[in-house]
Amino acid sequence: MPKYKIYWEVEIDGEPATLELKGLWESKETDPDEVSLEVDADPDLIGDDFIGYPDNYDEEHEVIWNSFPIAIRVDED
Repeated sequence: MPKYKIYWEVEIDGEPATLELKGLWESKETDPDEVSLEVDADPDLIGDDFIGYPDNYDEEHEVIWNSFPIAIRVDED
């Protein structure tokens, strides 16, 4: 199955940021747009699944997910 790196453009506390899904996303889909929709619909993804998500849980953060995720196919050797 094809594998993808997944990124999301967000705002954290009013500042633009990019979050990256930890690991690679596997999908039977070959169209990155379809993969983006698939990732966006996954109810199990939470903040801990992303590199760059605030990890200081003792503070409250406003995270605005501005768009659909960006899927980039990764060809592994």
